[in-house]
Amino acid sequence: MGKKIKVFVTGASGLVGTSLLNTLSDFNCQVHALTRSPVSAAPKDLSKDIIWHCGDIRDRNSLQKAIQGCDAIVHLVGILAENPRKGITHQRIVVEGTKRLLEVAQLAGVKKIVYVSAAGVRPNAPSQYHQAKWEAESLVKSSGIPWIIFRPSLLFRSRYSDSHSSQKDDFVATIVRQFKFSPLVVIPGLGENLCQPLNVTDFTNAIAHSIEGGSEETVDAGGLNHYTYRKIFKDIVLANFNRKLLVRIPIGLMKMLTYCILSRIGPPLLTLDQLLMLEEDNIAKPLSSSPFFKGELTEW
Repeated sequence: MGKKIKVFVTGASGLVGTSLLNTLSDFNCQVHALTRSPVSAAPKDLSKDIIWHCGDIRDRNSLQKAIQGCDAIVHLVGILAENPRKGITHQRIVVEGTKRLLEVAQLAGVKKIVYVSAAGVRPNAPSQYHQAKWEAESLVKSSGIPWIIFRPSLLFRSRYSDSHSSQKDDFVATIVRQFKFSPLVVIPGLGENLCQPLNVTDFTNAIAHSIEGGSEETVDAGGLNHYTYRKIFKDIVLANFNRKLLVRIPIGLMKMLTYCILSRIGPPLLTLDQLLMLEEDNIAKPLSSSPFFKGELTEW
């Protein structure tokens, strides 16, 4: 067994982060993990060998201390919903955070960065989420550090939600929690747009193998098959509820409700930016086409 690779993981306490830390426990790595939460709140069911660092992705001092001596970075930080009052925006966290991380990584002599972006990113995308991810990708590519970029589709653990799990929510758990006490489950729009669910463990398998393999490559990361959102919601309802009525609400009406009412009384189920993304297909080339993935993809 050779020398352990020192890997710094940002966004380590999130859905992908916790899965990746479990995956890396089978690799010859020493893992340094960044979390915004106090280290005492870090997931307890992960390897004790992980070195946790509490800090902000935009804070140079906390990054310098955590990255010192690391060979590679896996950059997972991202947000789905903005909270401008708390300074949490796509521009500040995704773009400015990535810029600051790369500045510190360059000075520290980091040899590889793996960045997790998203399927559907492109210049002039309708959603701010995709625009910010595109900007971050551009920063990574121009950093001078060898890079790999992943663009995953919708990530899931199982179509069954474990309400007692200490793990971070995937989209299935989020839907189940939101509609647990409602007689209805709402499908935004007609539900005919396509998605391609990818198992999060399969995804982190590929991320782990990419740390030492290849560079300057953008990897599409979709699941095995395409499904409509209507099919996905129906499967979730059948797996997790005894009786729920599926109701489709036009996207235009949901935008109006979100903008005029829901955003004023509390966090909406979906933000305007997320509704924009649901108006598009969320698909990508299957991850199994990448040499970084080992094994067979998990079916939805």
